[in-house]
Amino acid sequence: MNENNNNADTQNPPFRGPGGLGVIKYPAKPDWPSLLQRPNFETASLNEKVKAVLDDVKTNGDKAVRKYTAQFDKVELNDMQVSNEEIEAGATKLSLQLKNAIESAAANIYKFHEAQHFKTEVIETTPGVKCWQKSVGIEKVGLYIPGGTAPLFSTVLMLAIPAKIAGCKEIVLCTPPQKDGSLPAAVLFAAQLSGVTKIFRIGGIQAIGAMAYGTESVPKVYKIFGPGNQYVTAAKQLVSINDVAIDMPAGPSEVAIMADETANPAFVAADLLSQAEHGADSQVILVTNSEKLIADVQVELEKQLAVLPRMDYAMKSLGNSKIFLVRTEKEMIDMMNLYAPEHLIIQMKNYCDISEQIINAGSVFLGNYTPESAGDYASGTNHTLPTNGWAKSYSGVNLDSFIRKITYQEISKEGILNLGHVIEQMAEAEGLFAHKNAAVLRREFTPQPPKGGAKVSMNYGAEPILFEFAKHLRLNPTEAENFLWEQLSAKKLGIRFKRQHPILYFIADFYCHQAELIIEVDGGYHQIPEQYEYDCNRDSELEELGLKVLRFTNEQVLLDIENVLNKIEKELKQRIDGE
Repeated sequence: MNENNNNADTQNPPFRGPGGLGVIKYPAKPDWPSLLQRPNFETASLNEKVKAVLDDVKTNGDKAVRKYTAQFDKVELNDMQVSNEEIEAGATKLSLQLKNAIESAAANIYKFHEAQHFKTEVIETTPGVKCWQKSVGIEKVGLYIPGGTAPLFSTVLMLAIPAKIAGCKEIVLCTPPQKDGSLPAAVLFAAQLSGVTKIFRIGGIQAIGAMAYGTESVPKVYKIFGPGNQYVTAAKQLVSINDVAIDMPAGPSEVAIMADETANPAFVAADLLSQAEHGADSQVILVTNSEKLIADVQVELEKQLAVLPRMDYAMKSLGNSKIFLVRTEKEMIDMMNLYAPEHLIIQMKNYCDISEQIINAGSVFLGNYTPESAGDYASGTNHTLPTNGWAKSYSGVNLDSFIRKITYQEISKEGILNLGHVIEQMAEAEGLFAHKNAAVLRREFTPQPPKGGAKVSMNYGAEPILFEFAKHLRLNPTEAENFLWEQLSAKKLGIRFKRQHPILYFIADFYCHQAELIIEVDGGYHQIPEQYEYDCNRDSELEELGLKVLRFTNEQVLLDIENVLNKIEKELKQRIDGE
């Protein structure tokens, strides 16, 4: 007999009182995908409506934004941007206790995300071939903060704090206005605390369009962050096709709980309701191997739901929600990895071992004393997470979400000799002979040293951009460079030095073409092992071209100039006169 015959009717699940959830007992694994489906929305007509609003905002800018704010939010906008005076006034409306709570949460969020900084490391992949990455903050980011039934000022902290840490220069925030056109005081305080640079009282599709395309008032951003309803999610996905990057397709919130006989039924019920109260399109799931726990949780749900201020919202969400009774922990794990929940709570005896087997989840909450609301507000982790199964392929928002990583590579003559043949073979196999030639020319190039006074190019093929940078450096010398220049001029050595002269891919502090002599004045960072090694390799490469490099520290130039000048004069005589 198929064990599915014991299942509850999943289309019209039986409810045990107002808080009861339909219980599905021992479902067969092939039926899991259909049983775990989220609430469905008709997307074809939704996308048409969203696209029409986006197109209008793209074409008509502020005029369209005002029109849709009046239509959807019932607010006539005068000033879209919130003034500094309004921000300051908002902070005065909050109790000291709430301000302290927000500041404590902000400190934890900052601490957790600041620790995610990327450390640059130079990797020598082949002798003479160095590669590294550099983290750069996205210049302009847009943050969408939902309004609706519950203004989520906590989301301001979750998005703006990592943006600030990442070094984003412009942080634009959009959130729906209240009926009187103002914004919640807590949202304004959190934005000010977190470093938001511009705040706009715009919500919904029109806010996403304004940030994606830019209007007369709202600057265009390069990436949009933040959760929202199905309209906001659809808008983000549509603008991401051609116009702007997005964090993820974050939609209605959800939680799944894995619990065994050691779980506290009151805690389980509280966590289910804390997610259900978000709204009718949210979903909560409980999977357990304990039938007794199910009965106890049902009782607690009924008890807690009766006194919940947002009972109506929670009740609608519970209509989309289910309890699964399975036989083994392995089934619990497999079911959750298939569901890929936004939030996963594990209230089980061996929760650490279980958590190691979870591969698809946005954020995981371990043990009986870790409520999902801790991650929503104050533990430090980010609550902007992938929903609707996207945790199989997306991470939640983190510091890297606000950062681009630029890769660098530097190849010396030794490096091109070692790697050139590899490049050439692969380029030829792909039929890209210009690619091959770029390596061949460098590998076979051997500059001739000067003979009988005939000098090679003074610049040795330096890139044109270096000349502009060299000009800047000449106008802004260091103290030691300026002092050495004055002393060389006063010494009247009978030869000419050039200051900040481009050679190959770097700029020499002082260069004497007649003697093919380079003088470098080094600051303290040249003593760092990696930089010192780089300098030595570069000097060797220059000496292969017939050049000589003399290096002095700032301290040598400023404190022992006579000795420095004597060494320079001696080297000049040797190279010019052969003495």
